[in-house]
Amino acid sequence: FKEIYLTSGAQSGKTLYLAATEEGGSIGRGFVLQASNRPTPIAKVGRISSGVQTYQTLVSWTITSGKTGRLDEISLYVDDFSKALFQLTIAGTVQFTDQRFDAILTIPYAENELASAAVVLLEVKSSDGTSIVANGSISGVER
Repeated sequence: FKEIYLTSGAQSGKTLYLAATEEGGSIGRGFVLQASNRPTPIAKVGRISSGVQTYQTLVSWTITSGKTGRLDEISLYVDDFSKALFQLTIAGTVQFTDQRFDAILTIPYAENELASAAVVLLEVKSSDGTSIVANGSISGVER
């Protein structure tokens, strides 16, 4: 090959096209390289006020199609910890269910990579029909 050069695509910074020319100027094989995109911060928050005794979505995050995610942290709070039960599901795996906590909880996750379309789901329900007010948050990044 006489030369190899990179040219940017229609969305500069996201896709790079590699082209090569042979002696005489004819174009050789073309390759498409995916450039690493900057991570997009994710902050999801939710709030429920309910006395329902079946699980309700408190907060969730679905990794955008075509991207991967990194879960950093999940936090939860409820006004009456003695009456609330929580369930956490990450990428289809239930981490805990019917879990009662005594205080505000933050669960840090390190090096937790999630595939495209994976779901992080924090749910809450009242243990006995008493009305509760719950808050939850999920933080992470997508690439």
